[in-house]
Amino acid sequence: MLSYPAKISEIIGVGRFRPASSRPTVAPTHHRFHELICVLHGHFHVAAGGSTRVFTAGDVVLYPAETRHLDWTDTEAPGECLWIGFNCPLNEKPTGMVVLRDPRGRIAEIASWMIEDTLDGREPAHPELRAMLVAILAEFERGMTEPCQLPWVKQVQEHIQAHLAGDLSLPALAQVAQLSPFHFLRMYKRATGHTPMAAVRAMRLQRARQLLVSTRMPLKEVAALAGLGNPYAMDGLFRRCLGIPPGRLRQHHR
Repeated sequence: MLSYPAKISEIIGVGRFRPASSRPTVAPTHHRFHELICVLHGHFHVAAGGSTRVFTAGDVVLYPAETRHLDWTDTEAPGECLWIGFNCPLNEKPTGMVVLRDPRGRIAEIASWMIEDTLDGREPAHPELRAMLVAILAEFERGMTEPCQLPWVKQVQEHIQAHLAGDLSLPALAQVAQLSPFHFLRMYKRATGHTPMAAVRAMRLQRARQLLVSTRMPLKEVAALAGLGNPYAMDGLFRRCLGIPPGRLRQHHR
């Protein structure tokens, strides 16, 4: 549904907001750009397309450009959300809002990184912010086509997260799933839309970024704890995926 990465033309803005506490009495609003909203907690009410729905923490709502809508929260469970406005061509324009469940919080986490970076003074056109939006759109598109997660897939992903500094080779992960490497690779990609090694790379990148931002560990230790081997390998991964080297990313967050 969403085209990425090269066709992202503009990031309008990012932020955190609390919806109005009651249904607005004004006419439904709409914009010339797309809006992506991640519900952090509470209730998020949306009236669009002749119906009203209530979303909760873990839901992600996409308003394609020109989608008329009203949104608000309530006093029983006040809501808080993350918001991204952007321009990006759509391969196939939806007829209304699109909703995705983000149970692992990946989209909300990357959106939070974007907000942190803009609060630190980074401009929306910065390559790292665009790279983060690419990751969000890729995750959104993957989630729209991802089948119900199989227990063995969840087990493998939890194993990866718990052993980022360990052996996460294809044979090692296949053993966790109790499958041959050949069948594991094929079945994992069929179930998730990406290879197990792509999942390993994404989780290691995420761990390294968290350590860079939240600690003063030397790059050598960060690379080792994230399973990236050495600072040179980590530098290459950051440049390819985020468009910025680890040291500079750390400087931006101080």
